[in-house]
Formats: sequence, C-alpha cells, structure tokens
Amino acid sequence: MITVTMGGRVRILAKQIDAYFKNENDAEAVSARLQTLKVSNVSVEEIPRGTDTKVLVPFFPANTGTGTSGSVGPIAPLFDQQGKIEGDSETLKHLLHFEVEETDYHQALDVLKESDCYGHQSEIERS
Repeated sequence: MITVTMGGRVRILAKQIDAYFKNENDAEAVSARLQTLKVSNVSVEEIPRGTDTKVLVPFFPANTGTGTSGSVGPIAPLFDQQGKIEGDSETLKHLLHFEVEETDYHQALDVLKESDCYGHQSEIERS
C-alpha cells in the first residue's frame, strides 16, 4: 500500500504485528533481530492479567519439508483465562508489538517463524 501525502511525497504504509512469547528474553531477542528491518514503534511488554483470551497459533513455516508448498496451517493451541496453553505448563507472558513497512513485512514474519512465539491466526494466514 502506498499513500501520496499532500506535499506529493510517497509514504509506504506500515503493518502492525503482535507476537506473544513465553518469556521476556525471547521477546527482546526477536526485537533486536527486527532492528535490521524497517520497523518502528517496537515495544516489549508484559501481557496484563485479564487480557481477553484468543486462539493463537505458532509462527512457523507451514512447509514441513514434504516437497509441497505447505498451505495447511498449524493447529491452534487454546488458551485458558490465565493465558496457559492447554497441555503446556508455561504461559505466554510477554507481547512484542511493532510496525513494519510493507517492503520488509515478509522478512519480519520470517524472523518470527524462526522463534518460539505465537500470533493471531489472521496475521499468520497473511504470510
């Protein structure tokens, strides 16, 4: 998406991404890796208690090495009211939020796919 401002300048719109992590160190490490891309408004914060629970899925490549394009998405883990993944003793405790210019969007998703983090199904399907 490109927008022309009143001064005739071209501005590339940014996309917002939220990624959920089990610990702050992982979120900060991914934040540091994203700094090589055109990102802005990067923040790592603790997920507040009482946050509305959603079905989140892991960021990982859908291609499993079978020689196919991997169009099948991952199975979504369900979260209880405390943010615990069913069947997992760890919880998602930190949120990495950032905006990335469209030109670097897929590279940013690749960084997330290499990490142990979760996101909204709609975000992952766009990748």
